[in-house]
Amino acid sequence: MKNKKIIALVCAISMIFSMFASFTVVSAAEQGIALEIEQTTATKAVITAKAVGYPTGISSSKIAISVPEGATTAIACPMKSDAIMDTSIPGVASCTIGLMENTAVPNDVLAIFTVTMTEALPKNFKSELVSGSQIAAFANDTDEEPTLISVDKGSLDVASVTIKADPNKEEVTPIDKPTYDSAVTEPTVREPEVVVGSQGIDLDVAKNGKVITVTAKAIGYPTGISSSKIAISVPEGATTAIACPMKSDAIMDTSIPGVASCTIGLMENTAVPNDVLAIFTVTMTEALPKNFKSELVSGSQIAAFANDTDEEPTLISVDKGTLNATSKWIEASKFEGTTVALNEKLSKDTAASLEADNENVKDVYVAYEAKKGNAAADYGTDYVAYYNGTQLTKDQLNAYLTGKFGSIADAIEKVTFTYKSGVAFNVQLVSVNSDDEAEVAESGTIGGGSTKPTPKPTPTPTAGVKVTADKTEISSDGSTRVNATVTDAEGATPGTEVKFTVSSGADVLDFDGATEATVALADGKASVRVYAKKVGTATVKAAYTYTDKDGAEQTKEGTVTIRVKNTTVGGGSGSDDKKPSGGGSIAGPSDSMNPGGNWLGAFTDLDSVEWAKPSILALSLKGIVSGRGDGTFAPNDNITRAEYCQILIGAIEKSAEYADSEFADVPSDAWFYHAVSVASKYGIVSGYGDGNFGPYDLITRQDMALMTYKAAQVMNKDLSAVRTMSFADAGAISAYAAEAVQTLADANIINGVSDTEFAPKANATRAQAAKILYDTFVKIN
Repeated sequence: MKNKKIIALVCAISMIFSMFASFTVVSAAEQGIALEIEQTTATKAVITAKAVGYPTGISSSKIAISVPEGATTAIACPMKSDAIMDTSIPGVASCTIGLMENTAVPNDVLAIFTVTMTEALPKNFKSELVSGSQIAAFANDTDEEPTLISVDKGSLDVASVTIKADPNKEEVTPIDKPTYDSAVTEPTVREPEVVVGSQGIDLDVAKNGKVITVTAKAIGYPTGISSSKIAISVPEGATTAIACPMKSDAIMDTSIPGVASCTIGLMENTAVPNDVLAIFTVTMTEALPKNFKSELVSGSQIAAFANDTDEEPTLISVDKGTLNATSKWIEASKFEGTTVALNEKLSKDTAASLEADNENVKDVYVAYEAKKGNAAADYGTDYVAYYNGTQLTKDQLNAYLTGKFGSIADAIEKVTFTYKSGVAFNVQLVSVNSDDEAEVAESGTIGGGSTKPTPKPTPTPTAGVKVTADKTEISSDGSTRVNATVTDAEGATPGTEVKFTVSSGADVLDFDGATEATVALADGKASVRVYAKKVGTATVKAAYTYTDKDGAEQTKEGTVTIRVKNTTVGGGSGSDDKKPSGGGSIAGPSDSMNPGGNWLGAFTDLDSVEWAKPSILALSLKGIVSGRGDGTFAPNDNITRAEYCQILIGAIEKSAEYADSEFADVPSDAWFYHAVSVASKYGIVSGYGDGNFGPYDLITRQDMALMTYKAAQVMNKDLSAVRTMSFADAGAISAYAAEAVQTLADANIINGVSDTEFAPKANATRAQAAKILYDTFVKIN
């Protein structure tokens, strides 16, 4: 035994002053160091390090753990009174124990670290064993010498614990990150329908439930068609019946998946009766899941006589690019159910902030669970998702929510769920740090399932201050509101006020000229507005003072960081909460004007909307609309009711006026409050009739027409009829908007989506909004 102790002493001395090369791999499930934490307040935590699975004892040890820098750490090493306790290295605390007389470890406890912070942590902190940690342990009673096991060699298995920024905050377990097929592609942007010229093949499409009829007609061949092959694209899996009225012996073919064709040989009468070459009746086995483009495909051709004197016909084909033909989109069957936008449950601003934090955040994604009762809900049957109005496959949805097709902030803004009764969602915004730890930044629920979660026991209250900001990123001429929510300790005498201070960056933010502001508490909450002074980053601290149950005065603090970005040029971009002094923008708080104003060609994405390009550029130069801040205007994106209200008030030059709104969903500190209030004052908007305005709802074409019409009446604009316009779908226009639509149509201000359809309930686009505003209020006739 004497020899055993001598050898152990040698091992202990070597462990303290140098590192052994030998090690033994152990299993975390059976042997290692366990860390346990008891966090009593937001500023105090006790971490205990225990040896697990060493029945014959520990000969010596060094336990070094990571602690928050700046914290005060008291160390207890119960094994030996002459243990070496060290806090000289910032962010590390350690206890080194030399040879112990009794090699068994009482209660397995090697070290106790009491960590005290001067203020609550800004975010959760992971405490774990760090480099230098090691133990010398006997595997069994027969061993003559202990084995050295260390973190540095990767052989000492350890646990980690988390010191929480807010110990009272209920922990939410992150849902697994959505997965998708690596080959999934982004949904194709719907192209404009092709219109045939003076000669060619016109496709006429009609849809009745699951039956689609496509009629191919020859246009502009007065001397007739000698022969033809009409091959069109059809949805795969559909049953297609073909009629070729020109000849009874025509060849009709559906053998190629997704293609149907009719081939007509030489006709005795070269004139084409009624111009009809082929009729395709396509029957779907189920509702069309997504929009489908029907068009002439490879192999389509006709032989036509150019005039009566020609001896032989000329061959004109799709493959050679000489046969002009239309293309038509067949609308997908609408999924019936309740629709909820993801941005009603999660914040795109929070997501953008996390995505910008490259130093601390490794990954950001949106996770979701969809259930029907206790079972998983079925995608496509129980619910579907849309991106900017386009229905997605489940793979495409997951790709958007994990950032494959752009930013997570963009996905939150543009993804909506449509679900049937009984379906419930749990949605989460999850961030992953550099240590691959996932944390739920925000969560929410959608719908209502048949089961309720088991309530968690209410923890004993401890005092604390949670500080948030309505916006953590504002423009340099903007402002935001900082909010403090106070929690009192059990048995404490509550305080009555909160003191706000710009603790860093006083040259970036202040309280309207002051660096401090004291605000009275109301129902445990206090808030104050801060104003930007210049570009930079500032921290606002909220301090709450109360008397604890022992009569001692205590102060709790919390902070929030706010970033100030470049000032928006022009009026009212909506990027801050100040009431705009002029103009408005498309669309909302995420937009900004290009510095110095926009000039001809400033937007790079207007080629698809040539019909609206002059209007967009003219309104941009006036500061009424703006782009996305990256040189694009996004003309085909939809626009919300609040966004259109904002630019409408700018277009009629009423932005300098003030009014109050009583809409329940238009808070006084919202960026759109001013525009909606002024529009309500003049009777331009009246809401849904239930006390709500629906600011985040996408505006329909008929509601855009109605707002414009009422604004024109306020401005005494001449809306005299210059044409008579009729729409085949006029019966679908709601009664309250019918007069407005017809008046603007007859005044040549608004057109349909085609020559015959107005599509009143379709969502309006940014380009359409710019065009109608320009033609009504800016254009000089």
